[in-house]
Amino acid sequence: NGCSDSISKTASITYAPIASITVSDSQTCFGDTITFSASPKGAEEYVWTVNGEEMTTATDSLFVTEVNDYIVTVYPKGLVDGCKYETSDEVTASIFEKPVVNLDATDVCFGNTLTFTATPENAATYIWTVNGNAYTDDSEPYNMIEFTAPGDYTVSVKVTNENGCSDSISKTASITYAPI
Repeated sequence: NGCSDSISKTASITYAPIASITVSDSQTCFGDTITFSASPKGAEEYVWTVNGEEMTTATDSLFVTEVNDYIVTVYPKGLVDGCKYETSDEVTASIFEKPVVNLDATDVCFGNTLTFTATPENAATYIWTVNGNAYTDDSEPYNMIEFTAPGDYTVSVKVTNENGCSDSISKTASITYAPI
């Protein structure tokens, strides 16, 4: 009969796309939250690996709030846009401890020295404010300031650690004349 027919179709095989993670902040201080967001959106489930431990969630975001160094990957399960995705590259982030500072001072009578003493944990720098004005004194110890003139003193101290995390506190004390 001499009839023939043919058809041609081109197909391509591509590498599976790799999932990705964006991080809200790679370094922050305790009290803040770091958000890891997976891409692509719309997977059936997400398998997150955080510091070697797996957890499966239905959400494309993971939130961490505890002091720690985090190493995170994500694998979106199921097909997204017709593709099965590969596990993401690792991303890292850290939440650092905040310093804690206390400030002590007691009212005194004129003739005595009024001492404000900061007792911080994990502090590298001090910024002092007295009655709303910056106070600088390069003499040691840096964790205390003293006054001898009568008056009311509202003192604030902000301490910062080597990771840039800070804490602050204020206190008011006075030097008064003794009653006659």
